[in-house]
Amino acid sequence: MPNLLVRVWLPDRPGALGLVASRIGAIGGDIVGVDVLERSERVAVDEFAVVLPREDLVKLLVREIEEVDGASVEEWRLVDQFPDPRLDALQADVAAAVAAAADRREDAALGFDRVRALAAAAAGAPAPASVGLAPDRRRPPRLSEPWFC
Repeated sequence: MPNLLVRVWLPDRPGALGLVASRIGAIGGDIVGVDVLERSERVAVDEFAVVLPREDLVKLLVREIEEVDGASVEEWRLVDQFPDPRLDALQADVAAAVAAAADRREDAALGFDRVRALAAAAAGAPAPASVGLAPDRRRPPRLSEPWFC
């Protein structure tokens, strides 16, 4: 399935973004991200990260978006993956923390605490409280398979 970044100029009024999203969804497009790049009193420039079922739907996607009154597709481009340096950094940090915990044969509950703290820090939120470890509890399995993160 093709991944696209679609830059759209649209009226900055209530409902315009929803109309564009509806047009994308109507042809089977899955919006996986939206960035507001610019905004003024009358116009917004948004970039949509869209997964389409087939590449031959790109021209239809552009036509559908431009059916929204005042919307115009500035550009679209196919990408191998959607760029998000924050998510890439979080994934690297989580993978390193889990690998280190596995090397130490650490209780998985402590690893879960570390992962939750890393996610909170990446989101700019306060660190969540520790789950706490009862001394007589059964240890959960360790997640050492590469597919989990």
